[in-house]
Amino acid sequence: MQIQTNTTHTATLLYELQQLLIQIKTCNELADDTSQATVGRLSQHGLQLLHYALFAIESQQTKLNFTSLSAGAAMHDVVEELLPLAASYGASIHFDASPNLDPIYANEMSLKGSVYALLSAMITSSTNGVAPQITVAVQQTKPSVQRVGVYSDTTPISLAMLRQTKQRTSRMDTTGLSHRSGLGFMISQLLAERLETAYASFEHNQLPGIGFYVPESAQLQLL
Repeated sequence: MQIQTNTTHTATLLYELQQLLIQIKTCNELADDTSQATVGRLSQHGLQLLHYALFAIESQQTKLNFTSLSAGAAMHDVVEELLPLAASYGASIHFDASPNLDPIYANEMSLKGSVYALLSAMITSSTNGVAPQITVAVQQTKPSVQRVGVYSDTTPISLAMLRQTKQRTSRMDTTGLSHRSGLGFMISQLLAERLETAYASFEHNQLPGIGFYVPESAQLQLL
C-alpha cells in the first residue's frame, strides 16, 4: 500500500495535531457562546477524525478483531455523532436502512471510522454553495451480504476522488469539493481495506454515491 511508506512520520504528525486540537478544545475561552459552541464541535470532530486516522495507521500492524454486529445500528451511531457538525455547515443527513437486517461480520471501529471519515469529508468540504444533502444507507441488496453507502446529488463523491487521494496527488478533480476532503478520503479507504472490502460506485433511490459490501455473520458460519 502506498500510504504505508511514511507511516512513522504520518503518525507523528497526527499525534501532534491531536495534541493541538486537545489544547484548542480545553483552552477555548471565546466570549461569544455561539462561536464557542461551534469551535467546540469542530474540535471534537477533529479529534474523532484523528482518532480514526491513528487507528487506521496503527491497525496495519495488527490483526483486527471481527465480531457479529448490526450494520444499521453502527451507521445510525455515526449519523447521530455527525449531526451537530452537519448543522454547523447547514448540511442534512438522512439515514435509511432495510428492515430486519441480520448481523454482519466486521470490525466495528473500521466500519464506523470508514463511513465517519467519508461522511465528514463531504459535510465539511462542499464549496459549490449548495447545502449538502446526504443519505447514509444500509441495504440488503443480495443474499448473505449488505451494502453500506453514502449518497448525494448535491455534493459529488466518486471513486476517482478516492483513487486520487490514495495516489497522493496534490490536485484533485473534485468539482464542488475542496482539498480539505483529502484526509477523510484517505482514512475511509484505509479502514475499508481493514474490513477486507473496497468502495465501489452505486445508486440509492436515484442518488449517486459510493459504498462497500460486508458479509453477514450467517454466511461465514456456513463456510
